[in-house]
Amino acid sequence: MPYANVDIMDSYRGQLYIDLPYDAAPPGYQDLEVYLQNPDGSMRNLDVEFWHLSLVVAMKNAAHDESGCWNEVMKDWWLNFIILSDFNACTY
Repeated sequence: MPYANVDIMDSYRGQLYIDLPYDAAPPGYQDLEVYLQNPDGSMRNLDVEFWHLSLVVAMKNAAHDESGCWNEVMKDWWLNFIILSDFNACTY
């Protein structure tokens, strides 16, 4: 999934945002292409995924940049965990 979803607990997988136009002409794009691809166009590292997102799709994460957003998300996750798992009945 190329964007975060507050309904799914998923670890960081090394996602990076690179602010480059989807255009082969700029030198920055050419440098990235050489770094990621072999001369025949195949990926140098098969574990790397290269996503191009439209601004509309990328903006689905805009609220996640607001101060405190992830604190609230984690608070909600924790409260749901306690309620759904009968956490208070656990003994350690």
